Amino acid sequence: MYHLAEAYLMAAFIVLLAAYCGVLGAGAACRAPVVTKCLEAAVADQFLINFWLYFHRFAVAGGLIFTATMTLAASYSAIPIRYSAFCVALGALLTSCFYVGLSLVSKINTAMREQRSGSAARLRRADTVLIVCGLIVGVWLLAALIYVLPGQFTFWPAASL
Repeated sequence: MYHLAEAYLMAAFIVLLAAYCGVLGAGAACRAPVVTKCLEAAVADQFLINFWLYFHRFAVAGGLIFTATMTLAASYSAIPIRYSAFCVALGALLTSCFYVGLSLVSKINTAMREQRSGSAARLRRADTVLIVCGLIVGVWLLAALIYVLPGQFTFWPAASL
């Protein structure tokens, strides 16, 4: 007997995770260049300060939601517990990358206010690396979930024969 409900829930989870990664990727890649080209420097700086704060908060909240959902679903899923633990670990790593980036945002803003451009540039590079790492981990998690979806039915115990 096949349990399609879990497969459908996992497919919905995959779609939501893909949308989450797409929004983060598009926001990180497209927002700053467009804003700096279209707005004056002072307005663009203030806009980007607020944007990166909300960006990281959204990323952390989404990562926490996905990780918590995977953690709760692990005990009910037919997927082997080792594979579920791997996916939960990827979700935790994704959340950690964005959380550390969130902590850097205030340090970047402080360095910019204090006119320490070298320190602000280093912190921005570190934040960029964390965002890229978080997105890579998100895509890796997405690939891991897509990989297991077709095999979903093979994990279910056979109906009593």
